[in-house]
Amino acid sequence: MTKPLEPPSTALPLLPIETVRDLLGIVRALYAFQLSRGNHGHARELKRAGTQLREALALAIRKGDAADTTRAWRLAEDAIATIARVHGAHGDDLTLTVRLASERVQRRRFVGSDREARRQARIKRG
Repeated sequence: MTKPLEPPSTALPLLPIETVRDLLGIVRALYAFQLSRGNHGHARELKRAGTQLREALALAIRKGDAADTTRAWRLAEDAIATIARVHGAHGDDLTLTVRLASERVQRRRFVGSDREARRQARIKRG
């Protein structure tokens, strides 16, 4: 007896966790940029997009059922639409946003290889 053929899967692929984390970092930089320009409405929208991305990550990491995967994708897609709308509203140059993000990362770097300072920072962050 042969095994009956299963219908083709219409399930969504898993959410790309690393990509969504990267996007969350970009949203944080855009949020800081919009706040620095006094665009509090856009900053609020970006904060909401960041919340949606974090929720999508939580669902993706949990590796739930198909409904969770679908919800994670929907949240991520909604967040991406918001980011595109906010970023495109002013025709902002992305290089400024990248520079802002780079400066934020550099402020967090440790000088030299002070392992104890890094250990203390990890403990402090929790």
